[in-house]
Amino acid sequence: MPASPFPACLFGSDFSYEHGGRHFFARHSFDIARVTDIQQHGRLPSTTSQASSVSSLHVDTNWPEAPQGKSCYFVKRSKDPILKDTPLRKALLYGDLAYSPLDHLSAFVDEILVPILSNEKNHEQWPRVVSADIIQQVHNLKRNVDVVIGQVKGKTLLPLPVGIENIEHLDVKENGLDRTLVHSIESVVIEWSHQIRDVLKRDSSQHLSDGQHPNPFVELNFWKDKLKNLECVYDQLKTPRVIKMAKLLQQTNSVYYISFQNLFQDVVKALTEAEDINMVLKPLQHIFQDIEQAEFCKLGKYFGPLMHVICLIWTNSKFYNTASRIIVLLQEICNMLIDLARNHLDPTEIFKGEIEENMIRVKTAEQILKCFKETYEEYRLSLNKFFPDNAELFLWQFSPHLVFERFDKFMERVIVVKKLMETSIEFLKLEKIELGGIRGKILSRQVMQINEEFKEQYKVFQEKTTDTLDSNNQEFIDDYNKFQERISDLERRLATVICQGFNDCSGLQSCFKLLDMMGSLLERPLIKKDFNGKYNQIVKLLNQEIDAIKMIYDKEMKILKETGHITVHKFMPQVSGSLKWAQELRDRIGSSIGSFKHLEHECTENEDAILIYRKYEEMMDLLTIFEQQQYSHWAKTVDESCHFNLSQPLLTRNEQTKLIAVNFDPQLVSVLKEVKYMEIRGTEDIPQSGYELYSRREDFFRFVTNMDMTVLWYNNIRTSVIGVECPLIEEQLNMIDEQLKNAEEIMNWNSSGIWEYIEKTKNMVYDLESRMQKSKTNIQKIVQLMATWSKTPLFERKEEKFGSLLNLDDREERLERRYLEIQVKGDQIHQLLKENVQLFKADPHTEMWKAYVDYVDDMIVDGFFNTIHASLAFLLDNTDSKTTRDPLFQAQLELQVPYMVFSPSLDFGVPDGFYDLVDGLVGDIYKQAALIPRLAEHNGQQHYQADLEGMEDLSDMRNELMERVQNVMTKACDYRNSFDTYAYLWVDDRNEFMRQFLLYNHVLTTEEIEAHAEDGVPECPPTLEQFKEQIDTYEKIYEEAETIQKFTNFEFWFSVDASPFKQALLNIIKRWSFMFKQHLIDHVTNSLNGLSEFIHFADEGLTKPVEEGDYDGLVNVMGNLGAVRERLAATDEMFEPLKQTIELLKTYNQEMPEEVHSQLEVNLLLDYITLLIICI
Repeated sequence: MPASPFPACLFGSDFSYEHGGRHFFARHSFDIARVTDIQQHGRLPSTTSQASSVSSLHVDTNWPEAPQGKSCYFVKRSKDPILKDTPLRKALLYGDLAYSPLDHLSAFVDEILVPILSNEKNHEQWPRVVSADIIQQVHNLKRNVDVVIGQVKGKTLLPLPVGIENIEHLDVKENGLDRTLVHSIESVVIEWSHQIRDVLKRDSSQHLSDGQHPNPFVELNFWKDKLKNLECVYDQLKTPRVIKMAKLLQQTNSVYYISFQNLFQDVVKALTEAEDINMVLKPLQHIFQDIEQAEFCKLGKYFGPLMHVICLIWTNSKFYNTASRIIVLLQEICNMLIDLARNHLDPTEIFKGEIEENMIRVKTAEQILKCFKETYEEYRLSLNKFFPDNAELFLWQFSPHLVFERFDKFMERVIVVKKLMETSIEFLKLEKIELGGIRGKILSRQVMQINEEFKEQYKVFQEKTTDTLDSNNQEFIDDYNKFQERISDLERRLATVICQGFNDCSGLQSCFKLLDMMGSLLERPLIKKDFNGKYNQIVKLLNQEIDAIKMIYDKEMKILKETGHITVHKFMPQVSGSLKWAQELRDRIGSSIGSFKHLEHECTENEDAILIYRKYEEMMDLLTIFEQQQYSHWAKTVDESCHFNLSQPLLTRNEQTKLIAVNFDPQLVSVLKEVKYMEIRGTEDIPQSGYELYSRREDFFRFVTNMDMTVLWYNNIRTSVIGVECPLIEEQLNMIDEQLKNAEEIMNWNSSGIWEYIEKTKNMVYDLESRMQKSKTNIQKIVQLMATWSKTPLFERKEEKFGSLLNLDDREERLERRYLEIQVKGDQIHQLLKENVQLFKADPHTEMWKAYVDYVDDMIVDGFFNTIHASLAFLLDNTDSKTTRDPLFQAQLELQVPYMVFSPSLDFGVPDGFYDLVDGLVGDIYKQAALIPRLAEHNGQQHYQADLEGMEDLSDMRNELMERVQNVMTKACDYRNSFDTYAYLWVDDRNEFMRQFLLYNHVLTTEEIEAHAEDGVPECPPTLEQFKEQIDTYEKIYEEAETIQKFTNFEFWFSVDASPFKQALLNIIKRWSFMFKQHLIDHVTNSLNGLSEFIHFADEGLTKPVEEGDYDGLVNVMGNLGAVRERLAATDEMFEPLKQTIELLKTYNQEMPEEVHSQLEVNLLLDYITLLIICI
């Protein structure tokens, strides 16, 4: 909705608007009387809400000067708080604002309201009193609106009286002067007087008086605003209209003319004062800005210029050189520094985070604050230097307390925080302290306990959310005092622990380490009081330490006298080691004395300390003499050792072993080591020969290291060559020996051209040695390649799990993979042998090379032997009844009526049987040797299988395996034959057996059939007991068959799976047993169904009505009665046998249907009884 040019609040209307998809609504009940009320009673607490461009509301307590969006206002009617049950309409003034509401209001009043309501033509129908009152109210409204607009803009606008529009053309000399205008001017002058007095009475110290803490920018802005306001008032008083008004008051002899004159003079004076103060304060603007923007730690450099400018202001300003104003400025500067320090320290986070970093900030804040106060004091004392010569001096006689009252309190709080942090830093060191000694662990735990308790106390400050730097925060001081009390207790406990730790120290160095660890903690009063007595023990220990060093010295001097040398460190030369030993004694005693001297205690200056210092000096003199003697003796022998040993040949040879060695004498090495360590020590007067030798150390190092490598390679050739290789390298080795003769007989370490000779010799030896090593590496690769298959048998158990059968499911795939791998490795072996021909630079057609090939060929044979042996050994190990307990092979026993057969077959001579299976596996194992072509082609064989098959060891293993197979096959067949006793179960005809049983209660024998051949065997149906006997017989056979083991092992390694045969046998037995059970079930069911049909038929015939004369019907009834009578006896005897039959079937878990039970026990019996009753 577009904004109206005139505020809706003037008309008491409702106004709604929508912004950014949100709907805002405000009830407007603002009228002219309320504007007047605000002007008369001052500015009430208010809030404005402004809709921003991001669909959100911005709330402000200040009146918006130029709102950018739609706004609404909420103004409290009074300063009393608004309660929950207070109606908002009575407590608040609210409404909406246009973009420039006051400008719109002013335009509305000036351009519309005043012209309309002031026009007398619009009052023709009104009474004069009403018209005059309306005009008066309209002009009052205009003046009030102008004043309010001026206040909002920070200016004092003076309202003009009514009728002033034509005052420029008014002739005051005329007698017809309107007294009403004069009265209006006098009234306005009174009102102006109040407005201007309010402006003149305003003082920059008001914020401080109100308990606020303004910064110096408030002071600068105050005088800028005051100057701007006074200039505005002055400009208004100098306008032609106001001048005309003044003349009018003068000419009419108005008593207010003098008041007007005084008012104008006061404005001029105030304006002069404001201009002067603004001028002198202007240089401070940039300084304050620099201070505000600078890093806090660098503020000190700004304090001098700042105080210099303030002193200049004091001595040069005509109006700002009063104590009250300079105190206000200094207080505001203090406030600014306090704010900057607070921002730097962050009171809410000062005890959180890294305490060391926070401590640095606290110390920085303290230094900056002290720096400012010291700078202030320095300039205060030198203030007289800023006055011109012969000028009257008026110094700062006011008390500094007036300036620094809040500043000093803040500094005191910062110092308290610093002390707290210093204590914390000292106690937090305990976290890293670990004491040694016998009671080290116990004392360390006590230290940790103290540390934990301290953390708990310090945690109180870390969890504080209040402003710790607020000097009015007494809660922090109370917590600090409690903290100090608790710290005193912790200090006493820590002092006890430190004293116990000192008593447990193993030596003097441990004591000094303890002192270093504790550091400044020892200076805390309570700890220092308890520990002070331990310093005398340190003096005593130091004295003992010097005596111990003297004893060590005397002992080594005795050894030196007896053996000619002292004990030195391992790997160190004798002279340098002796000097090192002396230096270590120096360091040992020197470190102790140095640590002792650094102690800030009186024990370092008493008589005992002086005695220790004297002993120390004597010991240093003895060590100096020893060092001089050792060095001078060594310096005398250096020249002879260097000259003799450098003239020796480079190499020596052992004539027996033909091995060589580098001839660099150990004495030369000793000289080099001695000179090296002496240079490290900084020895200056090293003998010239030793120094020259050491200067050539890099050359000697290069010569010796390369000669060592040459010797190593040559000796390796001599010691590692084998018989078949000697003929191949003999010529090359002779050439190298000729080259080495120069080093053995002619050249020494001073000869020229040594490096060229060494390089040439090294290259010759390296060439042969590297080729030999490469050939040996190739041979080793061949051995490794052949050893690949000896680690894993060709056939293994399934999934390589112990106890599983031999895995033959992937036999073809396994063979194909293994055979392919052997062929690939065979090609690699042939390639390696060809490479060795080139490495030995041999002729492949010579007998020497053929002998070498036979040597490699034997390795291939050995490799295949190990490969085949591994597979055969696996089979033998897993078919040995003494060592294995898990089956390796398995056959299934199945019933294929009328035979029992094995799968695979265990019968001898059957193709694809178990014997052929094992024999085929052995053949697959041997076939591996036929996959690599023969290396020694001159032997006339294409591969290695024939050699392997002819090896007696492998043949014995193969024969033993096949014997075990034959033995286990025999035992398994015997096991199968043990089940022939059950053969009749699947051979006999069940139907024929049942027929004879039902006729004769048993199966007829041959004798019975022959005895009754003419008249036939008399029938004898079986009884229920005989049925039971037959069923029990087969149930017993079933139980017996169930005991047959599913798996039976022979020799532990062969398993017969009889589960298919067992399951088939059990099924056949069940068929026999069920045949008799089913007959009984059918007998019961058929008997009951027959009786039911008979009862139904008889009942239907007997219940059919017979009419008189119906002969057929009568005959039918009589026939049914006869039938019932005939069946009466059989039916009466039928129920009990049927029940017995059902009970028998229950014993075999053959339950009859519920319908059968109900027929037998209830339904059928009732029907039968009912039938008998009908018959009677």
